[in-house]
Amino acid sequence: MAPPPLTSVIVVARSQPGIAELSHVTATLSAFLDRSSSLPLAQACAVGSVALLERVWAVSKSAETTADPWCQPTNTWRPSQMLWTNRYYYQDQFAKGMIEACKHADVSTVQWLVDHFSSCVVPAQAIEAAAQRGQRGILELLLKVHGEYKQTSMPGARARGETKPHQVKFWESNALLAAAAGGHGDLVVWMYTDVFNGFYMQNNQEVMDQLACHGDMEAVRRLVADGWQPPRLDFAAVGGDISMVQWLLDQGKDVGKHWALKNAAANGHLEVVKMLVNEGMVYLDGQAFCDAAMHGHLPVVQWLKENNLGWNMAYNAIELAASHGHLEVVQYLHEICSASCTHRTIRGAATNGHLHVVQWLHTQFSDDPSVDLYEAGTKQQFNTTVMDVAAMNGHLHVITYLHEVALAMETVAGFNYPDTLHISTGV
Repeated sequence: MAPPPLTSVIVVARSQPGIAELSHVTATLSAFLDRSSSLPLAQACAVGSVALLERVWAVSKSAETTADPWCQPTNTWRPSQMLWTNRYYYQDQFAKGMIEACKHADVSTVQWLVDHFSSCVVPAQAIEAAAQRGQRGILELLLKVHGEYKQTSMPGARARGETKPHQVKFWESNALLAAAAGGHGDLVVWMYTDVFNGFYMQNNQEVMDQLACHGDMEAVRRLVADGWQPPRLDFAAVGGDISMVQWLLDQGKDVGKHWALKNAAANGHLEVVKMLVNEGMVYLDGQAFCDAAMHGHLPVVQWLKENNLGWNMAYNAIELAASHGHLEVVQYLHEICSASCTHRTIRGAATNGHLHVVQWLHTQFSDDPSVDLYEAGTKQQFNTTVMDVAAMNGHLHVITYLHEVALAMETVAGFNYPDTLHISTGV
């Protein structure tokens, strides 16, 4: 049986009385405009429309031929028809569709797939996708489906109805790690206790570290009480939960201490930085200073400078700050830390399209004879200019500004200057 005409065709046909009375015309127009027959079902699952899935499903079962406006009968082939001729394609579309539905946290599509397919396998990737998005409702649904599969898999058991239940790859998945990576500590605890019944043994340390990254102290305490190892200190520093960092230090758990200061600074957690320094865990302070500058965490940069930590790397930090568009940090490093601005500083800003940084650097240093702001790149950089790197990365607004600067500078005192502002002929 052919699917009903598209709603859009029906609406248009009703506005034209001469067409509305000709049902075959409506059907032909609908068949011509309808592309659902060429849409694989797995792709349709990403749309989030059960109505679309029903249409693709109906088309896949239709064996009728369609006629073109010139009455030439054509037997149209549809990808969805393989659902009924190729068992492997049937399984593949179910698995891929389930992954898409879980990625989009679409419980209605998950339910539709469960109801319409029979005896398939829900892949581990789908479980992980649902867990990472905190979709407990989807996981509970799939857990129920797997329970039905286990019951019918017992010797002598029979499936109810025409469809057979699906196997769900809970145990083969990294569901807890996925949930922890998504910041869903409550879901981690629920799956560990109710789904895996306390027997989850893979990636335990990674799960704890991810929970620490999200500062989920409650979940960490619960799992430690059940015998899990505490998270690493450097991951707790990423999360910035000062109570968790203090808890680890109080227990003497300092695994990863060499990277803790760096991670806290990179993520702007000033209070954690202060705590680690007070505890004497001062490692890689130069990298901590540079990472704080690169990510624009000015308060952390200021505190480290005031406490004489890592600011000897200011020459590198200023280039990183400029490359990432953090003008306030660039200004602080130049004015307070005496970091020099060079052609590398403006190249980094131009490469990433940070016009405000380029403008400030030009205003401050274009007339400084000690700074060759527009020096060409090295041989390894193919002698490219600042304008070259802006052009190579598609930053038209930066190119326009540099072109205006070049024209203005060429008219000053009759100089044809500087050539390094122009796009080089070799690029």
